[in-house]
Amino acid sequence: MLTNKQIALVHVACKELGISEDDRHLIQEEIGGARSLKKMSEAGWRALVRHFEERGFRAYPPVSVAGPLRDSPESAGDSKSRLMRKLYAEWRDLAGVYYEPGKERAALRGFLRKRLGVDHERFLTAEQAIKAIEAVKAIKARKLGGRKARKP
Repeated sequence: MLTNKQIALVHVACKELGISEDDRHLIQEEIGGARSLKKMSEAGWRALVRHFEERGFRAYPPVSVAGPLRDSPESAGDSKSRLMRKLYAEWRDLAGVYYEPGKERAALRGFLRKRLGVDHERFLTAEQAIKAIEAVKAIKARKLGGRKARKP
């Protein structure tokens, strides 16, 4: 059974691509295997989104139609939130050394834009978050020589 967000994404894609409701139902049946979104399988939804992407639709922020990571005991959201907490903690250590204290988020977003081409930390993938953490650790090692920054 699809989530409300998945159903909404199909509706947004159809609106952006100019697909009428009748045509959407036909496409859903042909590509996704069900005329109704509520009865469509997860695999059918992924095939439908891929079809829309081939026709030019781009979800923002991008959605993964590959499915959740199966090799991790935690859900992807839990893993990413842990990575984000780690990134924020590492970044705060550079206050006063690498950026002006009190401007943590703006400085972090500028850093991410320059290094990874990502405008906001919420758009980071887990892989990009790991790269950002490693880059911040390298900056800390250069700037602080392994010691913690002094808090003002």
